[in-house]
Amino acid sequence: AANEDNFSSASAVARLNEMLEKKGLSKAALAKQSGMSEIYLHQIFAGRRNPSRSRMLCLCFGLSASLEETQELLRLCGLAELYPKVRRDAIIIYGLLHGMDLFAVNDRLFSEDEETLFWHLYAEKRHDQAKSTCLEGRCFSLFSSARRFLRALQCAPQRREEDEDEDRI
Repeated sequence: AANEDNFSSASAVARLNEMLEKKGLSKAALAKQSGMSEIYLHQIFAGRRNPSRSRMLCLCFGLSASLEETQELLRLCGLAELYPKVRRDAIIIYGLLHGMDLFAVNDRLFSEDEETLFWHLYAEKRHDQAKSTCLEGRCFSLFSSARRFLRALQCAPQRREEDEDEDRI
């Protein structure tokens, strides 16, 4: 029942369908661009799933929605609109205004140490890069979190040329 309270609104589902038709996308293409399964997407469009704010924002990026369309969808779903004084929201607004895709926005959020819109999209993308990355001669083959990897790189002591000269003596 709680899941239906916010999203079973016919106007939200109708607006999503209208935007999907306007963009000329299939639901399969939208699911891929939004980083979600087709099953989950179909459940949203049927009004059986109430997407979180982050998932709704993923849909908006998948639809290449404008800022106004995004705010309208958030409102229709009973979710908080984007607020430019919140750092994470400001980054998302920037992405919407500049036509960035979901992956580029996730990269920006991650690099600014903000919660990404859909964590597994970012983790999967970075996982392959982490497989072959070495840190001080130790190769790290698997990371459960891209955040730990980047923090490890930031914390690693940097060898200076003077240290290398001393090693040669």
